Order: sequence, then C-alpha cells, then structure tokens
Amino acid sequence: MQLNDRLAALAAHTGALIAIYDPGGRIAYANEAFREAFFLEPDETPLWVDLMRRNHAAGRGPRVSHPDFEFWLSSCLSRRGTMPSLSMETDLLDGRWLSITESTMPDGWMLFVGCDVTRQRQTDRLLRQERDIAWKFAHTDELTGISNRRHVHTTFAALVERGRGVGEALGCVALLDIDFFKQINDRFGHQVGDDVLVEIARRIPSLLRTCDAFGRMGGEEFMLILPHVTAQEGLAILGRVLDHLRESRFVPDDPTYRVTCSAGFTTIHPGEPMEAVYSRVDRALYEAKRTGRDRIVPLEREPAALA
Repeated sequence: MQLNDRLAALAAHTGALIAIYDPGGRIAYANEAFREAFFLEPDETPLWVDLMRRNHAAGRGPRVSHPDFEFWLSSCLSRRGTMPSLSMETDLLDGRWLSITESTMPDGWMLFVGCDVTRQRQTDRLLRQERDIAWKFAHTDELTGISNRRHVHTTFAALVERGRGVGEALGCVALLDIDFFKQINDRFGHQVGDDVLVEIARRIPSLLRTCDAFGRMGGEEFMLILPHVTAQEGLAILGRVLDHLRESRFVPDDPTYRVTCSAGFTTIHPGEPMEAVYSRVDRALYEAKRTGRDRIVPLEREPAALA
C-alpha cells in the first residue's frame, strides 16, 4: 500500500476529526468523523465560513459564545490561521466537547485535528475553556471583535521568527485608515461611526487568506499582515480590499455616502524589527492621506538598508 493510501486509511479509521483547509479557507479533505460532526456530505468541500453559517442556522455544530453570530464569525476569522499552531476547546450543541488543534503552514494550508474529550472530568474541561476564553479576550478588540493591537504584534513576531535565515522577503504589511472618519461621527453620530468600524471588521477577513492577519490598531486604523506574498501580490490583495470598501454602503441613513480608506504598504524583510516596518508603513499611510486619500502608497526600504 502506498503512503498516501495508508494515510487515507488511517484517517478513515481514527475517531479523531481530521480536515485540511486550503489557503482560501475551503475544505480540501475531511475524514468521516469530521463530516459526521459538522454535517458534511461525502462530496462537499465548502468554505469554513459557509459551513459555520449553515450549521448555526440549523441549530447544530459548535456552540457559539456570542449572541451576534456574524460578530463571532468575523472575530474567529481575524485570528484563525495567523499562528503556526493554535489549540482550543469547544463544545458542540449535541453535548460533545472537542479539543482542537489547528496547524497552519506558511502558505496558508491548515490541518485541523479534533479529539473528543467529553469523558474527561467536567471541572478540568471548564478550566481549560476558561483559559481559552481569557486568551481570546486578551487578544480581541472589544468593539469590533477582531484581533487587537496585541494580537497583531504577536502575529508579526511569529512571522519574523519563522523567517529567520530565509533570504527572501517574509511578506507584506499594510496600515489602513478610514478617510474623514470624524465627519461620519459629526454628521451621523458616534453610534453610526461605531457601526462602520464593526461592519468593516466583518467584511475584510472574508476577502483574505486563512493565514493573513487583520486587526484594529485603535481608533479608525487597521493593520493587515500578508505572509509570504510578493509586493505585487500584496498590492493586488490590498487593492481588492479597498475596492470592496469603496463600492459598499455602510450608512443606512444615506445610501449615497461612500466610506473609503487610505493605506500605506511595505514589504517585510528578514531580520527587520517591527518598529522599523511600522515606522515605514506609517510614513506611507501619512503620504496616502497627504496626497488625496482613498489610495495606496507603497514605500520600500532604502537600498542601503538592504545591504
């Protein structure tokens, strides 16, 4: 029996839930245990977000910890796949508890392994779940539910650590700022301003790869980290994000009102401290706003600094 056949047979035999997601978040493989737990037909390969939405609407699958399902979904998306390995525990609506590990490769492919830990002592499970919840709150922006500054910094540090000794660029980073955000608050009220922030936080993660990181740095400023892409690829992704925001309408009281963003953009090089990258991308953002807003300004490191 060939190794691939042996692996497939072992995955079918085990009681563990095993799935593989591609960089776009679509299921490329799932064993029988996973399909049974998440109500997947044998030939289905849905996106993770679509699978979660479908099961939530049917009242099955994972128990959602927030009353606003879409808020919960965007919160999960902003952190999912941004670290090489993430472990957590969750309970299903059928009463089972799962211990889950998600391992993500630098190119965005993810291995999901879930083990049924229902028979373990309930007090131990609850303690571990409380630990997971505390970690999540410490890395989550309170208003939008996506990654906060702390988690964005942690993601960047992990990317740099994985890139030690690598000769090529590690990826790209962008800093986004909502244009004329004060005018939104002044004209429509601060609640509408908060709603705009929340809606942007919900929309952008669905446009990204699993391994991309997106978080709120504070105020109306967001950071986007795109691991292992060229500057050309990163600019294309960022362009799609800004196009989507430009074409969307976020203010119900005035459907003609457009919300746009300015963005600074740069490449992350091996050995660079985060402070140097942040300073460069911040200067690029300032230039984008100074030269008319609603645009991307790329700024690369000086050739002398690359030596």
